[in-house]
Amino acid sequence: MKKKDKWLVEVFYRPEVVDGQAEAIKKAIEEESITSLEKVSISLLYRFSGQLDRTIVTRIAKELLVDRISQLYRLGNPRRPGAWSVQVWYKLGVTDAAAETTKQAIFDLGLNGPVEVATGRCYFFWGNLNKSILTSIAQRVLANALIEDFQISSPWSQKK
Repeated sequence: MKKKDKWLVEVFYRPEVVDGQAEAIKKAIEEESITSLEKVSISLLYRFSGQLDRTIVTRIAKELLVDRISQLYRLGNPRRPGAWSVQVWYKLGVTDAAAETTKQAIFDLGLNGPVEVATGRCYFFWGNLNKSILTSIAQRVLANALIEDFQISSPWSQKK
């Protein structure tokens, strides 16, 4: 049996496009009396495993996942210089309707090999924050503890 390749695709708005959902999340966080937040950005995440190579995953991203006018994509772990991040994924066993739709669309593209799909979100936060504040934000605003797990990552610094 061949090994399954694993891929992570991040889909996000182009810098010149206003992300209304990110603005709404920022406002909801500020309403929780967290005032040290400067900026919020959101990416959609797609995790694939199966008999996939870079060419196939790139085709899936370009043809299925991205709105070519307003969005871009990146393969690999999502990160932004200086930003904390919180990834939110469905718990094992929870129905992921977007993943099932994506899986069907991949089949419709003619890519018939077995593929597993999971969808999630990544929230990026800039400001005077710490893990405790981010945990509170994740629990109160970003994730539904009954069906979702979250993971917090410290700010990433881009090496020159």
